[in-house]
Amino acid sequence: MTRNEIFAVVKSHMISIIDEIDATTPIHESDRMADLGADSIDVVEVVSDSMRTLQVKVDRTKLDGAKNLAGLLDLLEEAVAQKNESTSTTHKNADKMSEAELGAIL
Repeated sequence: MTRNEIFAVVKSHMISIIDEIDATTPIHESDRMADLGADSIDVVEVVSDSMRTLQVKVDRTKLDGAKNLAGLLDLLEEAVAQKNESTSTTHKNADKMSEAELGAIL
């Protein structure tokens, strides 16, 4: 998944959650959600809904360090890459298993 695709996920949640934003509102990576009209609850909803859509988790302490959308995207991009790495490793390990080992798991 590309950064642009991740940004699209975040934008879609921002549009559906933040009252001041609609599909015509210009949203840039340098923007802060608060500057676009989001309150703290809106921010939590956008972030948690985005993580749910992307099927990733980001540690709250890392999220607190994100100063703008670019910071959030960096964290989400990293989490997606780690998820993809983990999935790839799991598939590689399964490929190396014998039929007996796979049968024991199933």
